[in-house]
Formats: sequence, C-alpha cells, structure tokens
Amino acid sequence: MQITNLAGATINLTYDDILALPKTTVSADLSCYGNPVATGDWRGVKLSDLLDQAGIDPAATSINFKAQDGYAVSIPTDTAMRPDVIVAYDLNGSPLAETLRLVVPDANGNLWIAMITSISMSIAQLNQGVSGNSEQKPYEQTQSSSNITTQPSQQQQPQVQPTPTASSNLTAVEPVAPPTNVTQPQSNQIASGQQGFGFPVEGVYGVVFGIAVAVGAVSFVVYSRKKTKA
Repeated sequence: MQITNLAGATINLTYDDILALPKTTVSADLSCYGNPVATGDWRGVKLSDLLDQAGIDPAATSINFKAQDGYAVSIPTDTAMRPDVIVAYDLNGSPLAETLRLVVPDANGNLWIAMITSISMSIAQLNQGVSGNSEQKPYEQTQSSSNITTQPSQQQQPQVQPTPTASSNLTAVEPVAPPTNVTQPQSNQIASGQQGFGFPVEGVYGVVFGIAVAVGAVSFVVYSRKKTKA
C-alpha cells in the first residue's frame, strides 16, 4: 500500500509491514443503507498511525483512498484521525478475503472501502466524506432499515409518450372505390350490347347485311351483262 503526504513524499508498506504495526480491535457493524453486511470485531492498524508515518500536514483537510478495482472514497481528516477508524485485515479472528478494508464505525458501508492500494492527503475543503469513482456520495451515518433502503438517484418524472400521428408512423390507407370512368375492353362492351361508338349491335348487323345484299346484287348484274355480250 502506498501513502502520500501533501508534500508528495510517499512511503510503501507491504501487507507484512502493516501486520507488524501495533494492532487495534474495533467492534462495529458494516451496513449498506441499513442492510447488514458484516458484524463483529475488526482488527487492524489505526489509520492515524499510518498517516503519522507518512507525515501528515495540519493543512490536510481530507484523506483519499483508492482500491484495486478503481473504487475511491474520501473522508475528512478529523474523521480519519479518530482512534476507532482503522485499516483492518482481520474480522472475528479470520483474515479478510479483501485483504485490507477501511473501518469507519457508524458510517455507511459505501465508505468502508476494501482492497486499499493507496492513501493520499488533500487540501480540498470537504465538509463531508464522499465516495465513488466519478459520482460523489455524501458521508452518511448508518440509519435504521425503516428509514433507509437504498439511496435512489433523483426521481425521474414520468415521460408522456406522444400520440402517434399518421405522418410520424404508419400512413392510414383509405379504401379506394373503383373508378367509374374507366373504358371497358371491347369484348366486354360487345358483351354488354354496345360498340365503341355507342350504336346498338342489332343496327350494325342490319347495315352489314344490307351492304352484303347490295354487293351481291351488283355482282349478279355485272355477271349477267358479261354473259349477254358473250
């Protein structure tokens, strides 16, 4: 674990180095927004002892922690210097699976950062502790489950979906009546009893028959004259 003071000086402590420091046991409950996670006797080293080793500056107003998985928290320096705030490596006599965990009695579990890899001091003016990677959360005291379940984000207002319109969605197709002015095929016209010019079929047949009779008569006259001359 790496600890950096305000001047930028850094010390590196191995896990064995931390085990060799004076031990402190704190009884505390780890709860996340009222939901119990772990409880018992946490054993480790006082955070104030670690900060003193690195050379804490009175100007430091906050202590920042980073974890192996990228998680980060920050707490006020006066909180960090409390005798019951420790970096624990043991719970109820068994080594922690997460190796090192910050123990802050009465604080919400989001500040109990685990797998700590670095600690640094800052002059940022923090009235409250914050935690998270990019989104800061307030340093909250553990409350009863009847008051806290989870910390919801800002309530979103329900969104009213607009009523679909014909232009934005499917265009409604109205049934179209067949046109009344379409010319029918000639075969259909004949079947219906009319030609393209609107004459009755019977009249056309009569004209054709009369022409045929006239042609026949003319042909007979011409034939008779030719026979007479012969």
